[in-house]
Amino acid sequence: MWPFTKKIKQPACQPVVACNTVLCIPGTWKDVEDIANTVFSINEGTYMVVGDLLINPQAAQFYKFEIKEQDENMAASFETLGKTTGITDVGLSKIRNHNYVIYITGKTGSLNEAHQLALAGVAVLNAGGIGVRIDTTGKAFEKQKWLKYLTNFV
Repeated sequence: MWPFTKKIKQPACQPVVACNTVLCIPGTWKDVEDIANTVFSINEGTYMVVGDLLINPQAAQFYKFEIKEQDENMAASFETLGKTTGITDVGLSKIRNHNYVIYITGKTGSLNEAHQLALAGVAVLNAGGIGVRIDTTGKAFEKQKWLKYLTNFV
């Protein structure tokens, strides 16, 4: 006899699973201390770097914040991942001259969480970042295009 099993009913809508999204932001800064100071001052205290966290106390948001040295493969990755976003030769030239890379990691299980993480990326861009690569989706954006998209964010 064939072993029949009873079908388990699945809910019509699966629950949203929060995932971690990683933003990679190359930039030009004097040193590691300059990164933290500039993020704080340019954003008028809205964002601050404390240890390995980027904190927005007003929104009660915090993100993992990693600082790495210059990455020789950064421009090549932006060139490849920026094809669909229209990255320019001027943008790639700026990326070739970066000296630090910031990685911001945060949960993005909702549109609001994704928007808040994108705004954290803007805070680092305003402080000297050159562009944004979303490591978890394989897209790369020049600074001005990222800022334009955020202006039109719904």
